[in-house]
Amino acid sequence: MLETLFVAAVLGAGGPPAPPTAAPAERPIEEVRPRAYQLKSASAQLAAPAVAADLRTAGLTARIAFDLPSNTLFVQGSAAAHARVDEFLPQVEEGARTELRVFRLQHASADAAAQVAVERLTTSGVPVQLVPDARNNAFVISGSRAMQARAAAVVASFDLEPMPVAVPAAPAPREVPVVTAAYQLRNVAAADAAVAVGRALGTDREFRINLPENQLVVQGSPATHAAVAALVGELDRTPPQVVIQALVAQVPPAFLDDCGLTKAGGVFSLGKRERVLFNVALRHYPTREILARPELLVRDGQTGHFQVGPSEPVVPAGAVAGTVTGLSARITPRIMPDGKVLLRVEPQVRSVAAPVVAAAGVRAFPVNVQSVQTTVLAADGETVVLVGPTTTGTDGKPTALLFVLTPSVVKSEKP
Repeated sequence: MLETLFVAAVLGAGGPPAPPTAAPAERPIEEVRPRAYQLKSASAQLAAPAVAADLRTAGLTARIAFDLPSNTLFVQGSAAAHARVDEFLPQVEEGARTELRVFRLQHASADAAAQVAVERLTTSGVPVQLVPDARNNAFVISGSRAMQARAAAVVASFDLEPMPVAVPAAPAPREVPVVTAAYQLRNVAAADAAVAVGRALGTDREFRINLPENQLVVQGSPATHAAVAALVGELDRTPPQVVIQALVAQVPPAFLDDCGLTKAGGVFSLGKRERVLFNVALRHYPTREILARPELLVRDGQTGHFQVGPSEPVVPAGAVAGTVTGLSARITPRIMPDGKVLLRVEPQVRSVAAPVVAAAGVRAFPVNVQSVQTTVLAADGETVVLVGPTTTGTDGKPTALLFVLTPSVVKSEKP
């Protein structure tokens, strides 16, 4: 089926009729001939309006039709029109001819730049076929010669050699002085400090130990000495200590009843007001006897000890059963995280036992040893009272032993 496109010259425009003029001279009638043009690259359907527009520009008329199956253009016109078509169609064919070309990239990445290249090539509205080849870092572009020329310009615009980045030269290493210094330790052994500091700073440091002076000798840079000084300051910190004010008294049972300390072997905590009243009552009670007032300064976790009387059991003359001949106590304080003091108290009381008649009629006085182990938790500055075993006073009457303890924490200081 033939599609026909008619092209006619416009002879005039609307308006009043022109005045009569002389009849023009007769022009010779041009012969109109049909002719078929077989197209190879361009489409006959797209070429038909382009040919008609070119003829109109030249002031020529022709009747144009095209056949899609055979891609043929039919032109019926004068010899001048056919000459114009013969001159114009090669340009249409040349512009429609498709070529395949490979553009290898030197600096840019084909995958990363593919989208940018397609956007720049299609700005004119003409579609382009571009396939990135990642293996060869290239573009494969299909299009006309004009499109290939445009593609070459686009590729050259972004496939540029990157500008070199100046890398500053590394500064010359500075010579680090080596310093030797000795660190005097007061609260920790030099051997233990050397192990701890060596683990913290690394095994490449060398440490020497001055055992007689308990010193840590270090050889290294100023930075090493700064780190060692900080670690030694933490390791050689004076540990916290506890002052324990103790009082051992021998009181009659009535005193226990008056003060509410009626539970034998019991432990009682006294507040500030109760402690004042207890001290007043103990000071003015007529038949009480203070056996000892020791005061111990003990490091946290260490054990303090005090003793009253001879270490060997000696029975005084005229002693009766139950008379106290000596006493001692071991006290171990432990400072808790909340500031309270956990006291482990181990008192021991030696007293005269009932006499024993030997075979020769000699009376012997054995010695009883009574010991207790107990643990009590007291606040800093709080007083606790431990009721000990029942004994006999110097007047021969029954009495009870009281151990009164008041721990106070001494804050540690940096060396």
